Amino acid sequence: MAVIPNAQDPDEYITANGSERFVREVIETAVPSIKYKLLYFRKNYKLQEDGERLRYIQQALKLIAAIPTPIEREHYVRELTGEFNYSYDAAMQTLNEIRMQTEKNEKIRDNKDNPWNNVMNDGRPRQQMPRVMPAYQFAERRCWPQ
Repeated sequence: MAVIPNAQDPDEYITANGSERFVREVIETAVPSIKYKLLYFRKNYKLQEDGERLRYIQQALKLIAAIPTPIEREHYVRELTGEFNYSYDAAMQTLNEIRMQTEKNEKIRDNKDNPWNNVMNDGRPRQQMPRVMPAYQFAERRCWPQ
């Protein structure tokens, strides 16, 4: 995502600074969406205070936990722990706890890609199978003329 200084409209920025500068300073310095979200959330916290810093890190870890690929998660956790001088292992443990809790809270249970057995106990009434008569009753019916 591209961030334009002073919350200007792209047209305003280009008019004031020129298209070459727009490309050089805005387009070429664009950040991935996850990085943009982290920067956006960061504005809501006073990072000089310990409690606020910890709340920000917790919020950032929740955001990072939603990333599907492990390498990207590791990249952002390393960046976060390096910036605030926290233990990478502790941050990864917290991240994994967040991921486990999120998976627990999801409506879909195991085998997400193959949900054949996920409807076992979903609360809907089951369709009743037709009752099969015992063999002796069937035989008796066949013996008596109709």
